[in-house]
Amino acid sequence: EALIFILLLVFVTSGSEGDKIAGLRYYEELYIKPLANGNVMNHFTFTTQWDISPVVLSLSANNEVHYSIFPKAIGQIISSYGVQEFHLSLTRGSWKTQLWGYPPLFTPSGVEAWAWFLPGYGTYSHWKGLINGLSGLLCTSLSSIGVSSTYQPSNSFMSTSALIGNISSLQLYYAAMPSENVCTENLTPWKKLLPCEAKAGLAQLLSADRLFDNLYHSLGLHLITSCLDKDCVNVGLQLQLMLTLVHSSNIMNDKTEWSIQQQYGKKLRSSCPLAASSTVYIDTILRDNKEFTMKPTANSVIEHAGRQWAVYNHTFQKGKKVALNTVLTWKANKAEKRPTPVIDVNSYITGSGQEWGGLVIQLHNHHHTENIDTWLLSMVPWFVRLYLHTMTISITGSLHTREEVTKHQDYTPAKDRERPHTLELLLSLPPHSTVTISIEFRRALLKWTEYPPDAHHGFYINSVSLTALLPLDQSNITAIPHQWQQLKGHSDGNPHRSVMRIYSEPVLVTLSTPDFSMPYNVICFVCTVLAIGFGSLYNLTIRDVKQADPEDDSIITRIKKRLLNLFVKQPVS
Repeated sequence: EALIFILLLVFVTSGSEGDKIAGLRYYEELYIKPLANGNVMNHFTFTTQWDISPVVLSLSANNEVHYSIFPKAIGQIISSYGVQEFHLSLTRGSWKTQLWGYPPLFTPSGVEAWAWFLPGYGTYSHWKGLINGLSGLLCTSLSSIGVSSTYQPSNSFMSTSALIGNISSLQLYYAAMPSENVCTENLTPWKKLLPCEAKAGLAQLLSADRLFDNLYHSLGLHLITSCLDKDCVNVGLQLQLMLTLVHSSNIMNDKTEWSIQQQYGKKLRSSCPLAASSTVYIDTILRDNKEFTMKPTANSVIEHAGRQWAVYNHTFQKGKKVALNTVLTWKANKAEKRPTPVIDVNSYITGSGQEWGGLVIQLHNHHHTENIDTWLLSMVPWFVRLYLHTMTISITGSLHTREEVTKHQDYTPAKDRERPHTLELLLSLPPHSTVTISIEFRRALLKWTEYPPDAHHGFYINSVSLTALLPLDQSNITAIPHQWQQLKGHSDGNPHRSVMRIYSEPVLVTLSTPDFSMPYNVICFVCTVLAIGFGSLYNLTIRDVKQADPEDDSIITRIKKRLLNLFVKQPVS
């Protein structure tokens, strides 16, 4: 592998740099932002742009396409199943919106996958093939996603790609698994999708022993179809690999210190030679703090809407060795002021016992003057049987009625072992108010073979998602400028608003669980009885019973008599 990389490096430095590969461009970025309570967020983005339409790729045979730095495994999935756009995230931990603001990309706990398919490809078999392909590619258990946990939303999860054909001819599929864990076996194949893997560039910092011991980490794989010109006549594929981490920094002598070497155990010594740009952004939100320091000095500084970022260019340069170790220090009690999110959502379970319960969803609009329109999507497994007639919607902090708040309602009841309950609501949240949605449910009884190995842990209900057009508030957006600029294209042409999707925490519900020790006890008891009874009967039927010869004076008989004399008490004369 080292020899191959050296040959690749020689080839690239001889005049074929990443930005000169025909139709292919690769960029890598690291965004660092200090958060409240001394935490630090790191957001890695690895982007590969390929000037080829997914339609052309789906119609081409694999041997007719030269993938170059674009992952061939991803290209074959696109070609086989006619994928126009897909999003896959693997997240461990909960993003604390009240403390950290909105993340660069909000993802729910566990695994979430959704995809748009080209016309003529949007069948369930194509969706299942895509899921199985991604499951094998990233070593996840996505293959366990079945028809009972898949849904086709009609209003949430709108496409972020350039439109190919009529929107009505495209098919959308969505699924989530809140119980899925993220570990090293997911990170290793994820890094292999990068042009330089983990041998050079920003990915060389990604060691498993340094990543999974954090407050929050999220792996992402996102493919969209992007416009190559202003009129969007030509389109191409854009593949983004994202990793978001939240570290806890060291606090000593009332000062907080964080550095790349301290966090990742190494400096950033080399950039990927195939990258057209390799950039590190640092949010200088603490620049008003007189004790805030940042070393070394940045190459440049960019400003936008009152925010400021220090920029470090780490692009490969022939014959020049570079090493970067950014060190941030600031006074612990002068950390960033806690941002107030425009809206947030949480959910929880009510009731007691093993039969009846209730699901409560609370939506908070913290804006003081504006109504916020939002699409709510809630997916509930079939074994949690909702009763729609018990649903109530109450508003606190406002005089609006339920009819004024609820603009549209779309409910699909579940079918046992075939599809989940799905509820989509278009809500207009009044300013500075809380909207509470509650609905009663009854727990179903499962077959004993349908319980997972950790049945007593409980079953998860998917996170509730909210898709809203939010007023831009720079104190809440944890992203660099070009990231939220991409969102502007989906804001109905309003430059002062952006589309954002946020999630609640998943909910854990317990079901009536059989006593799995009883079958074990029965098996042990029956086997014991059979062994004793059958063994005795077997001995009686096949063994020959003969009377011992009293005058037998063999060696074995004499040994037996001596042993009996040792243990049998002799009568006293």
